[in-house]
Amino acid sequence: MYYQQLKEVFNNTQTQEKLTYLILFLFPIAGPVVRHWNSFFFLFITFLSFYFLITNKNRKALLKQEKILLSAFGLFFVAFIITANLNGWSELQTVELGNELMFFWFIPIYLLIREHKYALIALFAGILLSVPVVFLFSLYEYYHPHQPFLEGAYSQLFLGPILAMTVLFYPAAYKVWFRNKGQIWIVYLAFALSLFVITFTYARTAYLTLIVGIILLSLLYLKRIKSAVLFLIISIAVIAGALSHPHVNSRVMVAIDNVSQYFTNYDDVSSEVRKTSLGLRLEMWRASQYAIKEHPLFGIAPSNFPGFIEPYIQSGAVNEGVRIAGTLHNTFVEVIVSKGIFGLILFLIILYYPVYIAWNNRHRCKPCFQYIVIFSVSLTSISMGLSNIVNKNNAVSYLVFFTAVLFSFMMRQLYSENSDDNKNENS
Repeated sequence: MYYQQLKEVFNNTQTQEKLTYLILFLFPIAGPVVRHWNSFFFLFITFLSFYFLITNKNRKALLKQEKILLSAFGLFFVAFIITANLNGWSELQTVELGNELMFFWFIPIYLLIREHKYALIALFAGILLSVPVVFLFSLYEYYHPHQPFLEGAYSQLFLGPILAMTVLFYPAAYKVWFRNKGQIWIVYLAFALSLFVITFTYARTAYLTLIVGIILLSLLYLKRIKSAVLFLIISIAVIAGALSHPHVNSRVMVAIDNVSQYFTNYDDVSSEVRKTSLGLRLEMWRASQYAIKEHPLFGIAPSNFPGFIEPYIQSGAVNEGVRIAGTLHNTFVEVIVSKGIFGLILFLIILYYPVYIAWNNRHRCKPCFQYIVIFSVSLTSISMGLSNIVNKNNAVSYLVFFTAVLFSFMMRQLYSENSDDNKNENS
């Protein structure tokens, strides 16, 4: 059934439309384990979207909701230009320019994707293949050569959280592509394979994302309370078993100890605990208050935090460990420090405005609500311990692709006159 439906998606469509579906299908398959995979397809669809804008003059008029989201993405890039110039444009901002432009490129990419009603189906097809592909690459990495932890093509902090977010879409993708409930074992197998990879990334943010996501899935997809409770108990038991692995357990216990020791020695700025993994994060977040107080509206510009905080380190107000910090390891803190309140408001719109629309229309389009909530909760969980979804282009590409596909699907289902023409999507 999967292969037959995949053929139907690509049949009877124009070349430009086939290329769009092909990019969406391939994008999630191997991003965490093949270097430059996401960047290549992002560049490809950006050029394709420009070609589409030039050659297609009969585009549908934008809805008010779409204009708001597109404006938020565009202004998020404008916020970068403003803060970079206010703080003195440097080589650091030149390096960040390509990453920041990806938020602006969301506009033409969205305008392309919204024209293609099978975009969500193509993306979900890629998601179904992504877990086994990532697992096989990770299995090879685990044994040849044996690594102390799995890190994929880039980092454990990218592989683990992105895979956790991807597998949370597996039940949704399964419902779109498979009508036979007897094949539900595919979903359980995907979670088992993902759990292996996520466990051995030792990425605590990935653990958080997966645990929160499983609780969310039980609330979204299991109608009976008994079934939901049973699913939660089994899932938590399996995860607890994985976390009992000596190295994983050590990572978790060290994190708990770091946090406890940090607050126990809160008044001792020079304490060595502030140089530990979690201690350093807490110290960076505490230190961010100085940037927020001095530059509340537009921030200090991306990549400027190490230079900004140096005087505070010299004065003894901040632990010297912060000096080596490249990012702030929290998306919300990163955004308000680099782009101020203006940038944070825009980012909150990008992340949660789709949730607002989905919630208000949850009875009209249940799948819309499910997809949007899974995505936003996943990104929120990732954002609590990382900031790569705003400052690393491979992670930003996930934000752009998934937002464009999911939001355009919701707009089509809620407001298109032909919203019933795609029954596969709204089941």
